[in-house]
Amino acid sequence: MRKTIVAMMMVVGLAGAACGDSEPAEGVGAPEAESEAETELTVVATDFGFDLGGVDSVAPGEIQLTLENEGTQSHEAQLYRLNEGVTFEQFAAAATEGESTRLPAEALAMATPGRGVTSNVDPGDSITIPSPVEAGSYAFVCHILDSKSLTPHYALGMMAPLEVG
Repeated sequence: MRKTIVAMMMVVGLAGAACGDSEPAEGVGAPEAESEAETELTVVATDFGFDLGGVDSVAPGEIQLTLENEGTQSHEAQLYRLNEGVTFEQFAAAATEGESTRLPAEALAMATPGRGVTSNVDPGDSITIPSPVEAGSYAFVCHILDSKSLTPHYALGMMAPLEVG
């Protein structure tokens, strides 16, 4: 008799679930997972600049960074976190003195290299990678050498600011 009552309760419960709404009532069912919004940021590379589509800041956390290369040369977009008190303008001014793929010592002393797209992205291609960022001021930098002048792209102005926080 007990088995019959349990079986009938299961059938009634299943039938009720099948006839009910597809969403459980509030407070019933599996706990809701905390959802942390993931930020997507598309950076368009041209010869010789970055276009962030009007975005000048993002929230801290992991961003899905897409680099789309609309230029005629390969590009990258490495992120540098600027040291406290350093402005993008100061960093960019120090970087324009560069003559190789490595930033000048003065610029390197102003920032810490971070993630970003550090692989060459060929013209017409794009790549998306996760890039965790903490609150602070950042600069996108392209280190690749110009195929004609052999000047690093960052020295030709291929840098862009990004605020996080």
